[in-house]
Amino acid sequence: MKKKLFAAVLIGLLTLSVPVFAAQTTSAQAREAAKSYLPSDASLFASKTDDGKYELKYYSESRQEYYEIDVSSFTGKVTDFESEKYNDNGSRTVSLTEEKAKAVVTAEIADAQILSVRLDRDDSLYEYEVNFSTGRSYGEYTINPATGEVLKRDIKFLAQSASQPSTAASKSTAAASSQPAASSQPVTSNGRISHEEAIAIAQAKAPNATLVKWELDHDDGREIYEIELREGWRLEYDFEIDAATGRIIEWDVDYDD
Repeated sequence: MKKKLFAAVLIGLLTLSVPVFAAQTTSAQAREAAKSYLPSDASLFASKTDDGKYELKYYSESRQEYYEIDVSSFTGKVTDFESEKYNDNGSRTVSLTEEKAKAVVTAEIADAQILSVRLDRDDSLYEYEVNFSTGRSYGEYTINPATGEVLKRDIKFLAQSASQPSTAASKSTAAASSQPAASSQPVTSNGRISHEEAIAIAQAKAPNATLVKWELDHDDGREIYEIELREGWRLEYDFEIDAATGRIIEWDVDYDD
């Protein structure tokens, strides 16, 4: 019951803007902003100010989980949220599918667009790393592939006006549909899709991102569009798209810290 309550609180906070304090945020206000992101028994054990933000650290005995929350000292908004289980080890076995690992994230963040899922191995133990984005946040979940337990959360909140309505839910719904089949992409007389069409294919995967640059390259006799998109200040997408078919050959997402 506590786990469901905490998930419900987190869902709500990820879909609502945090109020902006009129004056520079006090330590008490920062703790109040962080409080809404935490289970009720979480206790503060460390606090400091650094580079225009409060860094607050908490521990929940009932969940055996650590939390680190950054609150801007200028706006009073939570900018970073991290959680980590006391025992954050993965598993020697994998019983969870990638789809179920995605579902763990979307159960907490309903409008999350899943960017990638990777089964990693650390010290002979497996864990899923699931990257996601919404219109207001992005980050990574680390999930135990045997139990489905969230071992770690690392969530960054993009700067956004408190009064600005979010359209992330509708955009992410559109992005959830699969990319158009290669045969449906119109090909020009020179045998390749246009760069505008290649950009549109990439942006279907990252609907909140904007174009940084594109380039038509050649690799082993094949023409490839290399496209870079950016969302906010930190989120960067790189795509390689087959210029003849419109198929995405490879794509990844990076975070600039």
